[in-house]
Amino acid sequence: MSAVCNFARILIIIVSIVLKSRFPFIAILACIAIFGVLLRLVSYDTLPPHGETADEFLYPWAGMSLITTGVPSSWSWFTSYSEGTVYNKWGGPFRIVSPWLEKPPLYSLLSGSWMLATGARDFFDVRLSVLRLLPITLSFVTIVLVGALAAKVLTPATGLLAALLYATIPTIAVSNRFSLTENLLTPLILLTLLAYYYFLESKRKLAFGLLLATGVFLAVLTKQIGISLLITISVLLLAQRTWKMLGLVVLAGLAGFGIYYGMGIYYGWEQFMRVQNEFQQVFTSAGLPELMASLFSFSTVGRKDHLLFDGSMLLGYLILFAAPLWTAVEIHTASLIGAARSKTFALFLFPFVFLVCLSLVASGAGFSFYGWHVFPLFPFITIFLAQMLLNYWRGKLSPFTSLIIFLFLASSTLRFGLTIFDQNHQISWQPQLMFLLCIIVGLELLPHKLRVKGLLTLFIVYLAINVLTVWRMGLFIPGIPQPL
Repeated sequence: MSAVCNFARILIIIVSIVLKSRFPFIAILACIAIFGVLLRLVSYDTLPPHGETADEFLYPWAGMSLITTGVPSSWSWFTSYSEGTVYNKWGGPFRIVSPWLEKPPLYSLLSGSWMLATGARDFFDVRLSVLRLLPITLSFVTIVLVGALAAKVLTPATGLLAALLYATIPTIAVSNRFSLTENLLTPLILLTLLAYYYFLESKRKLAFGLLLATGVFLAVLTKQIGISLLITISVLLLAQRTWKMLGLVVLAGLAGFGIYYGMGIYYGWEQFMRVQNEFQQVFTSAGLPELMASLFSFSTVGRKDHLLFDGSMLLGYLILFAAPLWTAVEIHTASLIGAARSKTFALFLFPFVFLVCLSLVASGAGFSFYGWHVFPLFPFITIFLAQMLLNYWRGKLSPFTSLIIFLFLASSTLRFGLTIFDQNHQISWQPQLMFLLCIIVGLELLPHKLRVKGLLTLFIVYLAINVLTVWRMGLFIPGIPQPL
């Protein structure tokens, strides 16, 4: 508990300093982002463990070879590649094929450039200790964009709380260490949506319109699922009847796909199409559609067999899927085009378009679902969770909400706390959970000012436990370093 108290004191000191600055929102948001990056740097090269996914090596290898030789090469076990060289390294075989054409090239070029700039000259010079610094750096941008987008659409308080949740929720903090395409796609999505809101309000339509088109272009070049952003922005612009900008965005998306498919033509169209068809067949043959079941059943950052039960994420998903219902006052029309003119509609539209696109590509059964597939949903989870917590704290929600918070956040926080502080007393969790229930429900009976202070105290404890969980993640996920 002393660690929790110390963290609370540090938090109060930081907040008091930044509140005295000229631009408190920007200062607080920057502090949150810096803190989030520092948290992600704790044991980042061993957690997630080496071997959680070899996909982290796909992209730097493809990028390094594309930059140095002009032909992308990486590992793959697809039979569509007729030839390949097998290397036994780091505990598993890697079949190197060329040209490697499974994914669009943007993240490969970015991660490959990063590894070459830091001295790597051979595929097996790539070290997670260097490679993962790239997604961790990107997470700084993502945290800032989460806060900026939520503040723009909702309120500055929601923006800061959403950024704080994104920075400290254990599942998200660990996920941001993976060097995978989703950790580039996520900030691109947020930046594009933020540009859309500025496009609506600003007189500089062309500048923000070009930013919209650029975001869509880069998203499509990052991963095929980037088409979900193209669809989202197209629907929003269609609702606004901005035909020229709609045409520009669609052309940008088509240009992104054109570059990717142009690479297929350049390196061999038949080979490219065989790879694409096999990729689709592999994920389709995993089983019948069960993406939503996997989303709730397998709380993980990686493989299904490495679970990390995080109440914040479970509650976040619940709120996300219920969001169109509890915001019915704002989105009051049955017309999709009419609803799209609502200020908050873009926050709802993208997550569902993304999930629909994902469900059409991967069944979610077996190996076709990995935790990183839904990383782009995490910012929206934290935004909706932040809005719900603020409304509850301000007394705008039913007292029944306290039971929902107890079931998801209190039980999860207690489980994390017992694992961290006193594993020998885990058998006594029931009295402690009952004590938490009495506190949470009892706060509803207090005068407003006392209730607010009590809830704030509980939130600080929740936040501190989250931070300590990330700090000692090795108690929940075994840390495995990359072999030499």
